[in-house]
Order: sequence, then C-alpha cells, then structure tokens
Amino acid sequence: RRLIILLLIVGCSKEIPTESGVHPLVGVWQGLEVNMTIGTTTTTYQYDDYISTTWIFSKEGIVSITLLSDGDTSMDNGTWSATNGILTIIESDSNTTVVYHYSITGSILILTREEVQYGVTIRSYESIFEKE
Repeated sequence: RRLIILLLIVGCSKEIPTESGVHPLVGVWQGLEVNMTIGTTTTTYQYDDYISTTWIFSKEGIVSITLLSDGDTSMDNGTWSATNGILTIIESDSNTTVVYHYSITGSILILTREEVQYGVTIRSYESIFEKE
C-alpha cells in the first residue's frame, strides 16, 4: 500500500489547450488501476472501496491528489503543466518534481513513469484514471 502512495507523487508542464481553451487534463480523475512492472513481471493493483485515489487538475495549474487507504486519507498538492504528452508536477511540500508521460483517450487518462538508477530502469508504472 505504501507503493501506491509513492505512485501518486506528481510534477509540472504546459500544453496547447483544446478548442474551448481548457486543457484536457483539467477536471477530476478517479484512479482505476496501477500496473507496476519490474523486469518482465507486471503486477496490477485495482482501486476499490478500501484504496482509491482522486486527482484534480485545475485550469490555474494546481493539482490536488487524494489517497484513501484502509480508512486513512492523505492529500498532496502541487502545481502542474503539460506539453507534448509530458506532465510535470511539482509537489508543494517537498518541492519535488515528478515527470509523467500521459495520454488521454475519451474519458481515460494513462500516466506512465519510470524509476531509473544508474541509467537502468528498475521499475515502471502505468496509472489509469477515468474522468468524472
């Protein structure tokens, strides 16, 4: 469960808005699942009534991430920007920058991120969300 909390840390970037002038990331996104790959093994974690996450992206560039895990709620806030399929989030508390690749198809958002040590990918994450 701590692993999922680590998956929820985010970063910042800017992208061309849609025709309405609002970036497609803006809104409320509910986590559906996280796929973690280590080597050639992928494990899928489903969000449910006991563990869930909600990410809210505002048009002002603020992101709010809520995690519910076994009745405990934690929140993280920061700033975000997106350009060319790259989402960057800067966490307010730690000033940590986390970079994701993202794609949106219909109401589905997919965020991918890799953990690299000494130039080698040690694990990768694919987080799937649905827009409310």
